[in-house]
Amino acid sequence: MNYMFSISIDKNRYEIQCKNFERVGLPKPELFEGLKKEPDNELGCLYSHICLLMMCKHLNFPFYFCFEDDAYPRKDVSEKLTYYINNRPKDCGILVLGRNGQFGQVEWNGNDYYTIKERPFGAHSYIVFRECYNDLLNSFEIQRIADMALRGNNFKDKKPYWTKEYLFIQDNIDNKCMSTNFSKKGRYFYPDKDGNLSCSNDLPELFLIN
Repeated sequence: MNYMFSISIDKNRYEIQCKNFERVGLPKPELFEGLKKEPDNELGCLYSHICLLMMCKHLNFPFYFCFEDDAYPRKDVSEKLTYYINNRPKDCGILVLGRNGQFGQVEWNGNDYYTIKERPFGAHSYIVFRECYNDLLNSFEIQRIADMALRGNNFKDKKPYWTKEYLFIQDNIDNKCMSTNFSKKGRYFYPDKDGNLSCSNDLPELFLIN
């Protein structure tokens, strides 16, 4: 069973993503057709994430991977992904593989993971485990904001984490920054050498696009 899904409303972008996944040894993600919500695309994105979660919960999947269609992998992602899944904290209910947000809103556990704290994070690539389905649904209801956001204090026994290394980055196709904290526009979101999220037109060498 393939538990990998790509949320997309653009089949060309989806096909590019599938080719990149194949090149790095990942299974082809299933297409989950995104919802359009005019004029607010962010709401459409949010509802798409919620619908995918509700489907996987209804089908009782043990876990699922979710990728937005502008999430692109590292060249060594297959090896890294296996490591991070096998060594995740025991209370990990969501594992974020790439995100948008500010570095100061997480807490490093001293090893290979950060705990996501009380502030929201937009995620373009993540894994949700079955034990966390209900908490994530409740979190969407509590926060009422237009993005895939994770607030650590909305979760109970299982917590959201993100990997110390970015396994996927976001291709900012529309060339618009997603945060007012950025001083300049750029095409790609990725962490700089200090771990802070940056926006640049230069693609980091580790990542694969096209």
